[in-house]
Amino acid sequence: MPSVVLRELDDSTKENSVPTEQKHAQRLWDETDYIPSHYRVTKFDILWLIISIVSHICDVVFDLYLAVSYFYFGEKWISAWTFVFIFVPSLTTTVISGRWYLLDEKENEKKSPLRTLIMRCLALALQLAPTLRYVESLIYALKSRKYRKKGDMEKARHFCYLMFKEDADAALLRVFECYLESAPQLVLQLSLLMYTTKSVRTFHEWMRWGSVITSLVSMAWALASYHRSLRYPQENKDNITYKGMAMQFFWHLMIVVSRVISLSCLAYKFPYWIIAGALGHILFCYIYLSFKGPQGTCRNSCFWENALCLVLATTYIFTAIQAREGPTRWFYAVLYCTFFLENVSMVTVWFFFVSGEAPAWLMYVIPIASVVCFILGIIFLLLYHKYFHPKKLPVLN
Repeated sequence: MPSVVLRELDDSTKENSVPTEQKHAQRLWDETDYIPSHYRVTKFDILWLIISIVSHICDVVFDLYLAVSYFYFGEKWISAWTFVFIFVPSLTTTVISGRWYLLDEKENEKKSPLRTLIMRCLALALQLAPTLRYVESLIYALKSRKYRKKGDMEKARHFCYLMFKEDADAALLRVFECYLESAPQLVLQLSLLMYTTKSVRTFHEWMRWGSVITSLVSMAWALASYHRSLRYPQENKDNITYKGMAMQFFWHLMIVVSRVISLSCLAYKFPYWIIAGALGHILFCYIYLSFKGPQGTCRNSCFWENALCLVLATTYIFTAIQAREGPTRWFYAVLYCTFFLENVSMVTVWFFFVSGEAPAWLMYVIPIASVVCFILGIIFLLLYHKYFHPKKLPVLN
């Protein structure tokens, strides 16, 4: 799997790039900041970007509706937590995205037009950082297709590169926002739904389920999109196929479902214990990342490297993202074994001490769903790495 690579590392390679013709003669694979002449923006790329935009907007809309409706119905504490889970992660991604824009403006010889700067400031003020970058990526994709139809290959490749660059930025921001916002939001909403005993579903409860579904899809889609976007600038590595993307999506979806079910079953009755356990998990992962994390990816800035380690450690509550280039077998083995043991422990505590307070049909559904979904996730993981993981490409001398 590709490692976590921030834009600062990617941008630092621009100054040392060689002429396009020399790259094309020397390599068969995608070079950093280089799109091969045979690659073109496809309808699938455009569809992927549109789905990314729509899924992000739907996720935010559902969460905002629930936060407001909780306040309206007098559930102020739940409303407050919902707002916290929305705005704190959104503010985090906004700060990161804003820093990237500032770095771009410092390094680019051609400054962005005033209209673009105003639109970016407005989008960042509204905390729509991933959506803004997805929209910019979509605009570049459409321009690339337009110039290719006109026969202007140089501009088509230029806008194709800009599309991938913005898509990679958006994908990383989306991963951070999803696993800092959607994941805690998902645990909160699902824990409330587990203890709902009403036989008739109200519109408010259907919106809860809508929030759960959009959050799950967004989280799996964000990771699949992130890994897809990182393959293009990876040296001597082929790109992920459509079938590989499907395998990645279901792999991450099943792992997240298992993880969220296990956390949700106890979150309603023991919220402080869940928070304490999550903080301990974050601390352990932060210490690990301090030694094995993405060092050197933030322009040697100690503050930003530690901030990145903290953000990654928080995402490790729900998923696994390799922080350095290299073999991933033992990384996934250790982290997923930890996930499985934690899941089984939480579900066991719920089954023997809490299940009597929940609807009867959940007594066996929760343990079975947690274990089965985790096993399915591991199966999709193995299938992906066995049959669909891109292989390294040889050098053409």
